[in-house]
Amino acid sequence: MLTFISFITFILSTIGATLIITTSSLFKPVRELGKRIHPKLGKFLSCSMCIGAWSGVTVYLLEYFGFSIINYAFMGSFVSYVAYLLLKPLIEKYD
Repeated sequence: MLTFISFITFILSTIGATLIITTSSLFKPVRELGKRIHPKLGKFLSCSMCIGAWSGVTVYLLEYFGFSIINYAFMGSFVSYVAYLLLKPLIEKYD
């Protein structure tokens, strides 16, 4: 049975994994390689809906097989990104 906390963990982990793959500089070389291999692969790797669906499957499987520590990394990524976006105007103002 899915509890509320499990559901929130699942959602935040999926969003974090999606953001890491579709927008982070860490995966930029992978996205560029995908574009060189085939333009549609490059589009797929930049599509938050496409990667979001597969991230959801991956997060579920990681949790199912006991690798939940990775899901916490994904959640940390998402929460940090949201915090950065919220604080960005202050950072730019006082930098």
